[in-house]
Parts: sequence; C-alpha cells; structure tokens
Amino acid sequence: MENKKKKDESVSLTLLVSAGRVSSDLMEFILEIVKRFNLEIYLTDAQNIRLNNISASDIEPIKSELSMKGVVFKQKGQFPYPRVCVGEPHCNLGLIDTERVSRLILEKFSSREKVKQKFKIALSACTLGCSGVRTTDI
Repeated sequence: MENKKKKDESVSLTLLVSAGRVSSDLMEFILEIVKRFNLEIYLTDAQNIRLNNISASDIEPIKSELSMKGVVFKQKGQFPYPRVCVGEPHCNLGLIDTERVSRLILEKFSSREKVKQKFKIALSACTLGCSGVRTTDI
C-alpha cells in the first residue's frame, strides 16, 4: 500500500524488499528513521517492510530519505516483487537459487503497469513450498 490513511491521519509506507533480503546498512538506516520519527516496523507476509504510524506531515521527508538509499515503495498497479523461500545454497532441500530467479522475473516484468491489486508471485526451491506458493497467483 502506498499510503494507507487512518482516522488519526497517520499513514503507513510499504518498502519493497527484493527476495526478502535487506543489507545490514539499509536495515540500520531504516531503524534510524524509525527511532527518529517514533514509527512501528511491520514485516509483511509478502516479505516487505511496512512503516506504521507516520504522521502525514512526515511522509515526504521519510520517503525522500529512503529514496536516496534506493528504497522502492509499493504503489497501486505496480508489478509485485516475488515472495521467495531462502532457497539454495541456504537450505539443504533447496534445488534452485530463488533470489536469482526472482531477480530474473523482475528484470523481465517489473516495468509492467496496471497490475491487478493483490496479484502475488511466489517461488519455492523445493516441494515444501515455504514461500506460500500454493496460495499465490503464480
């Protein structure tokens, strides 16, 4: 969700996370913003980071700071980042590198616009389906 308004005029901001992986430098930067603006971090089931309780007046400065670090924000009609399991080489059952396959999907399709809301893609490296492949569109 781009900016979901609440009754108290606070908003939330969803940061897209590629393949569920965040560098320690970026995580520290996000935490610094969370502390400075007194926000709440919510880890979504789509492997993204949602910042909650943002004052409407703080949304643009927060987005500006995060954008400078290369953060991409979820917005309506945007092609979704695939949800992935940890995959090979991090799981002994993993048969594929899900991070690499996710990157290939995004390279090919991420420029598509007007994607239906709640459209989901998941990748699993084995038959266990830890990323929820059985409950997604693709």
